[in-house]
Amino acid sequence: MQSYESTTQVLSRPDQITCAMVQDLLPLYIEQEVSERSQMTISEHIAQCAHCAGYLEGTRNTRTQLQQAQQQRTQAVQQERILYIQQFAQNPWSSLLLTALLCGMGGGSMLISFERFTVDRLFLLLPALGAYIGLLALAQQNRTLNLLSGMHIGLASIVGVLGLVMLVQSSSLPIGFFGFLFLLAAFSAIYMTIIGSTWPTR
Repeated sequence: MQSYESTTQVLSRPDQITCAMVQDLLPLYIEQEVSERSQMTISEHIAQCAHCAGYLEGTRNTRTQLQQAQQQRTQAVQQERILYIQQFAQNPWSSLLLTALLCGMGGGSMLISFERFTVDRLFLLLPALGAYIGLLALAQQNRTLNLLSGMHIGLASIVGVLGLVMLVQSSSLPIGFFGFLFLLAAFSAIYMTIIGSTWPTR
């Protein structure tokens, strides 16, 4: 407020106030960044001066329009980002990549949990839970999420975890082969549930 001291002192003498002084301080007056005495002096002047009252109204309208324009630009940028994310998620190849990443994260988490899980290590299941929620969110973006598809993803995830355990921890080749088949079938089921009818047809 130091830069406004001299102006505030002038405005404290109403007999010396001019329209130019008032109009220069109107932006600060609107933001209530002038002293109380200056605010009272400006208010008294505006009440008696139709020209400054109109100038104040115009300043307020301009400020409102600028704020609205800024809000519209912000909303447009946010909508553009949301649209880009939706288009990316709805692309079959993007969905394939995201599904693979989420399944890998969830499967790896469950595999570690089987090896090291104790009651005090429940946090090991959090990545798997996050992966499942991510798969549901991906299905939501593809407009295929419902109770049935959520159950399909959950059941396929269980089958996939079982296949992963059989593949990694079994020393028997046939069991490992069946584990691989379970894992492949689970991933395919999850992916096809997520993309629904979005896969391009000819």
